[in-house]
Amino acid sequence: MPITIEEEKELKEKWLLEENRKKIEKEVISQTSQKPYIVISLVMTFIVIGAIILLEIFSPEGRDTSVTIALIVGLSATFTGTMFTLLKNQETHVMINNRLTKWMDNNSRAERAEGERVGVIRANARTDKLAEKRNSGE
Repeated sequence: MPITIEEEKELKEKWLLEENRKKIEKEVISQTSQKPYIVISLVMTFIVIGAIILLEIFSPEGRDTSVTIALIVGLSATFTGTMFTLLKNQETHVMINNRLTKWMDNNSRAERAEGERVGVIRANARTDKLAEKRNSGE
């Protein structure tokens, strides 16, 4: 059974949307970097090590600092996890905004093309009416 023009247009639109989705996903994946995660991990590690060293240097002799060290490590782990979550949230936000922007651009182009098509149809109809009047008047 042959495909109608409308079905063909619908299939082309679905294919274009799928291709655009794939392109956007590739762009987002290529934009995602592990560098901020590594930097945060290293900075927090150095801060924890520095805090522990300072604690050991400035604590009075004979004082048990194991509880304070556990507190420093626990707080830094919590803070690091929170920072990772915020970074991932930002990446997701950027990805969604990129998809939304592309979708809006595609809709805008489709609406403009539809408007141009309707304009051509109306212009042709007007020209046909004028030609009819001219031919009937002669």
